[in-house]
Amino acid sequence: METRIIEVFSAVGISLQPAGKPDSVSSAGISRQIAERIALFPYDQLQMHQKEYESAHFKRQDLFLVDELVQQSFSRFYHRIQGLGSCAFCELLPIPKKSGFLVKALMNSIKEEEEQVFRTISAQTIADFVVGQANVQKKCVSKIISNLCNSAGALVGLSGGPFDGILGSSSSPVKQSESVSPEVLKKAKVRAEGAEATLRQICKRAEDSLFETCRALEDYISTAWNQPNVDELTIQRSMHLIVLILPHIESGAMSTCLSWFDRLAQLMQRPYKDHQTRRIVAHAVAIICKYTQGEHRENAMLVVYNSIFVAFSQTGTADATEVLEGAMMVLDRIVHSLGSDLVLYVPSLVHYAMKTMSSQFKLVRTLAAGAFADLVPLIPLQMDLKLHESSKLLPDALRTIVNQNAVSRTFLESFTEGKAIQHVDVKSWLAPDLSLRVYQQHGVDWLCFMANNNLHGILADDMGLGKTLQSLSAMAARLSMSSTPDHRRAAAPCLIVCPPIIVHHWTQEAKKFLPGFFESIVDYSLPASERKTLNRDSGLPSSDHGPTLIVTTYAILRTDIDYLSGIDYSFVVLDEAHLIRNPSTALFRAVLELRATHRVALSGTPLQNNVTDLWALFEFLMPGYLGEFAEFRREFVLPITKSKERNATTKQKELAAIAIAQLHQKVLPFILRRTKDQVLEELPPKIISNVLLPLSSLQKRLYSLASSIETETTAPSRSTKTRKPDTKPLTNVLTNLQLLRKICVHPALVADSNVTRGLSTKEKKGLCDWKNSGKMTGLRDLLVECCDVAAWDQGSCQGSAADADGLDESNISPHRCLVFAHLQGTLDLTEQMLRDALPGVTYRRLDGKTPHAKRADIVQHFNSDPSIDVLLLTTSVGGLGLTLTGADTVIFIEHSWNPFVDLQAMDRAHRIGQKRTVRVFRLIMEGSLEQHILNLQEFKEQVAATVVQKSDAQTSMNTNTKGVLNLLQASSSAVAAKELRASVAAKKAGNDKIAAALPQGAQELLDQIGDLWDESQYDSLAFPEPTDDE
Repeated sequence: METRIIEVFSAVGISLQPAGKPDSVSSAGISRQIAERIALFPYDQLQMHQKEYESAHFKRQDLFLVDELVQQSFSRFYHRIQGLGSCAFCELLPIPKKSGFLVKALMNSIKEEEEQVFRTISAQTIADFVVGQANVQKKCVSKIISNLCNSAGALVGLSGGPFDGILGSSSSPVKQSESVSPEVLKKAKVRAEGAEATLRQICKRAEDSLFETCRALEDYISTAWNQPNVDELTIQRSMHLIVLILPHIESGAMSTCLSWFDRLAQLMQRPYKDHQTRRIVAHAVAIICKYTQGEHRENAMLVVYNSIFVAFSQTGTADATEVLEGAMMVLDRIVHSLGSDLVLYVPSLVHYAMKTMSSQFKLVRTLAAGAFADLVPLIPLQMDLKLHESSKLLPDALRTIVNQNAVSRTFLESFTEGKAIQHVDVKSWLAPDLSLRVYQQHGVDWLCFMANNNLHGILADDMGLGKTLQSLSAMAARLSMSSTPDHRRAAAPCLIVCPPIIVHHWTQEAKKFLPGFFESIVDYSLPASERKTLNRDSGLPSSDHGPTLIVTTYAILRTDIDYLSGIDYSFVVLDEAHLIRNPSTALFRAVLELRATHRVALSGTPLQNNVTDLWALFEFLMPGYLGEFAEFRREFVLPITKSKERNATTKQKELAAIAIAQLHQKVLPFILRRTKDQVLEELPPKIISNVLLPLSSLQKRLYSLASSIETETTAPSRSTKTRKPDTKPLTNVLTNLQLLRKICVHPALVADSNVTRGLSTKEKKGLCDWKNSGKMTGLRDLLVECCDVAAWDQGSCQGSAADADGLDESNISPHRCLVFAHLQGTLDLTEQMLRDALPGVTYRRLDGKTPHAKRADIVQHFNSDPSIDVLLLTTSVGGLGLTLTGADTVIFIEHSWNPFVDLQAMDRAHRIGQKRTVRVFRLIMEGSLEQHILNLQEFKEQVAATVVQKSDAQTSMNTNTKGVLNLLQASSSAVAAKELRASVAAKKAGNDKIAAALPQGAQELLDQIGDLWDESQYDSLAFPEPTDDE
C-alpha cells in the first residue's frame, strides 16, 4: 500500500523514498510504523492534480483502516494469551505475594475478551483468586471487587442497558447515551459482560460467606444510601448490582440483603429527576423478594407492606404522588417477578391494584392495570385458603400479612359478590327532621364504600330519587371518617359542577340537609367580572373550621379551568354528568384536568345516544379503564354499528349482543342504578301516551315541498362523487331534517325559508294561523280535555301570570300541565294559541331568556300556586334538575333524537313528592319524521337499559366473582374473541343457550336489531340543539 502511494506521487514528479527495515518485530508494530510514516507525506502538493490527490487520499484511508484492524486483532489475541497464561499460572503454581502482574492480565482479559469460553475461564480464575486471597491480599481483592462493580455498571444509563425491556417502553435512558458512539457502546458491553460473569462466579464460590469475603461488594452497594448527595446514576448502578448478584447468593448470605430493605424503602420515597431511577430501585426490591425464601421472604414482604405499600392509603393526598408512584412500581415488579409464589399475598395486592387503577396519574394507573391483570388468575387459589383459622400460630410477619389479606378479601367479596356493604351512619350530620329512605341509605353506603377504596362510580338513580341528598350525605360521611376533627376541618374543598338552573338548588339543599357541616358554601356561578375579581384578590373562600363546598356550572368550569384545576379537591361531583359525553369538546378536556381524591358522576341517564357516552364518563372517573377511545370504538361501538346494517348477518348480530353484554358486566360494579318502580312503591304511576295527529292541509303542502327539496339536494351526492370541494351534502340533509321537524310543529316556523316559495298568496297569509298547525290544534284539544277548561275557555280572564292571583278556586283546573318544546319560537306560537283559543288558561314561561336569578322563583311559584294551569318550558332549561311536582300532566310538542332528553323532562313531575298519577302525552304528527324519531328513541332506550340496568334487583354488584374479575383483567379484544367463540359453540347447541348468557333485555334487543338504520343515518341526526336557548 505504501508503494502504491509513492507511485502516485512519482506520477506528478514528486520523489519519495521507501521506508527501510522496520524497527518493530511484531506485525502490529510494523503496521503502525507504516501508518505513521504515510501520514506525514506531503499531500498538499497534490492539490493541483485532482485525480492523483483523490487516489492518494483514498489509498491512505484504506491503509489506516487496515492498521486499525491489525491493532484490534493484536490487542484481542494479546490479552487472550496473557489471560490464559495467567490462568495457567494460578492453576499450576502458588500465588505470589506480589501478584499485580497476574491480576492485571486477568482483569484486562475479561474487559477485552469477546469469546464467552475464554471469558469464563478468566472469570473462574479471578473468582478463585478473590476467595482464596481474601484474607491474605485484602487491598488487592478490594480493588478487584471495586473494579468489577464499576465495570458491571458500565451500561447502566445507556441505551441498550441492562434495564431496557424490563421496565417497560416508557423508560428512557439518561442523556449520556445521546453522545455515545456504537464503538464505545460495544466496548462497554464487552466490559460489562465480563465483569458480570466474574461476579456471578465469585457469588458461587464464596457461598454463605460472600459479604464477609467481599466486604467491598456491600460497600459499593450501600453507597446508594450512605453517600451524601449521591447522584442518580450511582443509585442505578448500585441497584443493578443487587439485581445481578441476588439470583446467585446462597441463603446464608441473604440476611445481609434483608438489612438493606429499610434503606431501599427510603430510596423509593426520594424525589428523582429521572423516574427511571425509582423504577430501578423498585426492581431491586422485587428481586430481593423473589430470591429470598421462607422466613426471609416473609420478613422482606413485611417491610414492603409496612414501609412501601402504606402509600396506598394516601393516594388522595397531593404530596404523596411520588410515594404512590414508588409503591405502585414495587407492586408491579413484585407481581412480574414472583409469579405463582404470590398466592399468599394475592387479596391485598389485588386490593391495592384496584385502588390505584383509577388514579389520575397515567403511569400509576397503567402499572396498576398491568399488575391487576396478572393477579386475577391467582385469586381463586388464594380465596380457597383458610389461613385465618391458624393465624395465631403464624410468625408475626406472616400474621400481619394474613390480617391484611382478610381485610382485602372482605373488600373483594363486597365488590364482586354483592355481599353486605358496611353501613354508614350519617344521622349526626343530617337535619333533625330528615331521615334517609332505605334505598338512599344503601346509596350512601355504596358511595362511601367506593370512596374508602379509592374507587369512583356513577350514581345513576332515576330522576327524582334524591341523588343530591345521597351524594351530600356520602361527602359528609367520608370527610367525617378521619381520626381527628382537625383533619376534617383541614380537608380539601368539595366541588359540584351542574347546569346553571340547579346551582341554587345545590346550595340550598346543602344548607337544608347538612346544616352546619360545610363551614362555607360558595356559589361560583357569578358573572365573569366578579369571578375575575374574586380570583385575583382573595381566591375562593376557605375556612379552618370546616370543609368548603363550591358549586359552579359546566360553562364556567370550561372558562375558568386554569384557575379551578389548580385546586386539589376532596370530592368532585358532576351532576347531570352526561353533559360531558362528547370527548371532542373543550368541556370534556377541562373536566379531565380537575384533581380530586374522589370522583362521582350523577346522572339518571348516563347512556343517552350510544355507548360512547359511557366511555366519556369513565374517562373522568377512572381514566384508562375502558381503554383508549379508538380501542373502545373497535371493541364495543363497531360491533353494535355493524349489527344495525340492513344486511347484517346473524353472526354480527350475536357479536353485537355479546359486546353489549360484555360492556354491561364491565361497568356494572361501578354503577348504582335504582328505578322508581323498584324503590318507591308509594310513587304514583307514570302513563306515557303517543297522540297521533293529522297534518293540516298547509302542513302537508309544506312537507311535500320540503321533501322534494331534500331529494333534489341529496340526489347528486348519491349518484356521483361531489364535484366541488366546498359542497356539504351532509349539512344540507341536517338542514332539511330540521326543516321537516319545524313544519310538523307549525308552518310559521318556516315562514322565512325557501320552502314557502311554492305556496300561493293565500297559503302564505295563513302561515301564522295556529289553526293551520295540526299540532297546535291537538294541543288545544288536549288542554281542553285534560285541564277541563272547556267551560271557561272564553271567559274574560286573560291567561297571563299577573292575573293568576285573581282566580277563585272554582276556576282552578283539576290538572296542571308542563308543556315542553325545544325552540323558543315554538313557545311563542304556543302562547299565541293560548291567548287566542284558551284565554282563560293561566300560564307561566321558563326558557333561555328567563334570567337565572328568577328561574327558581318561577319554579317555586308554580309548585305552590295551583291557580297556574300551564308552565311552558324548553327542554334545555326546564328539563334538568328541577322539581315540578305541582303538575301531573306533561305534554311534549317537540321530540329529541336523544330519548333521555325527553325522559329527563317528563320526570320533572314524576318524582318524590308527587301525589297523583302523572300522564305524559307526546304529540306526534302521523306519517311524518316524528314517527321515525320515536322508533329511534325506543332502540336507544333498549341499548341503555341493557348496558346500564342491573341484572339483579337486589344489588348492582351481585355478579359472578370470576366473571367480573376476568372482564376487568382481560383486554377487550381478548374477551370479545373468547365470547365470540363461545357464542358460535352455543349456537350449535341451541340458540336458547345464547339468550341465557346475555343480561336482561339483551335478547329482546337482538331480536329487534335487524330492522334498524345504518350508522351514517344515526350520525346524520345528531345535529346540535339551537343556541338561542342557552
